[in-house]
Amino acid sequence: MDSLRKAGKWEIAGYAFGGLGSNIAYILVMSYLTYFLTDIYGISALAVSGLMLVARIIDAVTDPMMGMISDRTRSRLGRYRPYLIYGAPFLGLSIFFLFCTPSLSPVGKIVYAYALYIIYSLLSTVCNIPYHALTPVMSGDPQQRTTIVTCKQAMTIPSTLFVGVLALPMVGLFGGGEGGWAKYGLFVGIITTLSFWLCAWGAKKKDTMDVMPASKERIPFGTQIKLIFKNKPLLMLLIAFSTDQFAGAAASAVNVYYFIYFLGRKDLVAAVSMYTLAVNVVAFLVIPYLSKLCGKKRLYMISTALVIVPYTILYFMPANIPAIICFMVAAAGLATITGTLGWAMLPDCVEYGQWKMGIRGEGTISASLTFSNKVGMALGGSVTGIILAATGYVAGQEQTGAVIEAIKAMKFLFPVAGYICSLISMSFYCITDKYFGQMIEDMKNGIAAENSVLTKAQN
Repeated sequence: MDSLRKAGKWEIAGYAFGGLGSNIAYILVMSYLTYFLTDIYGISALAVSGLMLVARIIDAVTDPMMGMISDRTRSRLGRYRPYLIYGAPFLGLSIFFLFCTPSLSPVGKIVYAYALYIIYSLLSTVCNIPYHALTPVMSGDPQQRTTIVTCKQAMTIPSTLFVGVLALPMVGLFGGGEGGWAKYGLFVGIITTLSFWLCAWGAKKKDTMDVMPASKERIPFGTQIKLIFKNKPLLMLLIAFSTDQFAGAAASAVNVYYFIYFLGRKDLVAAVSMYTLAVNVVAFLVIPYLSKLCGKKRLYMISTALVIVPYTILYFMPANIPAIICFMVAAAGLATITGTLGWAMLPDCVEYGQWKMGIRGEGTISASLTFSNKVGMALGGSVTGIILAATGYVAGQEQTGAVIEAIKAMKFLFPVAGYICSLISMSFYCITDKYFGQMIEDMKNGIAAENSVLTKAQN
């Protein structure tokens, strides 16, 4: 294995565009799908919560399978790129239809929403798992991997621009209501497709059997699963990500509700998103330098501890709009650092799997992280619907005090709980920069994990 294998600037730029395709749909679904289905399409909040859970049960099977299938793929287009090239247009279409509103009976609307969301989830799996599996394929250098991950995560900036800032104005520009949302869904679907195609172009010279040769032996599925459950740092990362996503999904799902029903300022949704973009630009610029200075694990722990502070303050804060905006933007910037570092740690877990078991399994390991993300997102989204229904939420009307308090708790206290769980989990994550360097040295010298000084030190 060549630990100094690196990607060129244009390859990094092309690959990073996949972050736009991945994030724009993700942010749209996280931020607006619950609101769209309840307030635009007329489905009950309880039905929406069930929708999220059903889709994730299916993902429990399809995500690991997609990871293992992509790891086993052999084609002239590479191991992972074919899924981006051929899957992206179908994913784009599913986004369009997800935000369409055919005239159906109440039961028919629920069936349509369930069917389209499940189709969208499956196609998202087909594209996103191979996409994330490409990160360790692009480069073998740990510092450049942080840069690559930062670049692809930086695509949350245009994604947030298109969704957080421009979604509601564009829906209005497209005619508003059901028709406006359908046209906006088509717009997002087109961007998603083009972005994944650019990503496939950027990885063209990296995703080949010559650069990343696969074992000639067919690895049993059971062995591939062990890549997850015998990989302690990966398990810690999965727990941290799932708890963060649970909290983040709940907070995102009630974001529009918070501005409409607590602050009475729907117009601030776009404004806060714009301020958040500016802070995130700074965060993405400094992440590679801070990571090199502190190490990925330490920086992850620091940013996670700090993000708890503004969320706690926001829950107890009255409707002081300037102060609320300041604390929300600060929390978003710190959360960006934490989220980006998590993805930068994933390739290190791939190397850990190879060091421990002699198998890389980029797709399998990437699938485990995307699945944990989806589980957290689904639970957060479904809990949102359940709590809103239980407290008496009625779309488009003035809400009771119980509903307002529930919205505030989900918006701010859920993230606090999620990040506390993340801190506890990541305290057991063992791969520091020094640890990673020793793993690479062991593999270069043919030293098995059980004979490594790292293993002896742990024992």
